[in-house]
Amino acid sequence: MNTELRKITDYLLLKSPYIQDIGFFHGKMGIAVALYVYANRYHDQLIEEYAWDLFLQVYDGVHVDMPIGLECGLAGIGYGTTLLCELGLMKCDLNEILVDVDARIMERDPRRITDFSVRSAAAPQKEPTDISVVHRLHTASPQWPKPIRSHLPR
Repeated sequence: MNTELRKITDYLLLKSPYIQDIGFFHGKMGIAVALYVYANRYHDQLIEEYAWDLFLQVYDGVHVDMPIGLECGLAGIGYGTTLLCELGLMKCDLNEILVDVDARIMERDPRRITDFSVRSAAAPQKEPTDISVVHRLHTASPQWPKPIRSHLPR
């Protein structure tokens, strides 16, 4: 086992309870994904359980006033969840888990957007935006849409 990787994992385990951000880039969702990948690679059931607890904390922290961007918002949470399911690290029905997240992202009216940065998920560029990436991942799935917390896998 790589000792550097173990040190990073230990650091994430120690610091994650104190992190308030639930987003993908700087928060608990990103840490949960990293820990799931580590647990899968090294067959560590304890870290997988801890990653599951973080995942639940992320969904407990979702609220209606969250931004929708990839960095610290709903698109990042949707992307992290989709990534875990697509990599086979978690067995789940994305449409059931992400129905509320998807609905919140889709209710954003593009005619009223004033922040066109990539971080806000609204950049009008040739590159796909955060929202379009999440949308493409979901629509590629044969099951599409259904409710969040009550249908989380375990």
